[in-house]
Amino acid sequence: MESNADFTLDQMLQRASASLLTSLEAAVDVEEGLAELHRQATERQADADEPGQAPAR
Repeated sequence: MESNADFTLDQMLQRASASLLTSLEAAVDVEEGLAELHRQATERQADADEPGQAPAR
């Protein structure tokens, strides 16, 4: 039989795990967003570098 302390520790570990997972998911979302912005900026720069193109404003 689990004691109250064991049950409380288990709950705390579950909550910490859930919180860590949420934080990791948020970090992945941010990283994906930054990667997309970088991709777009690189694409725009490549377009601007093409000869005969007017500068982007």
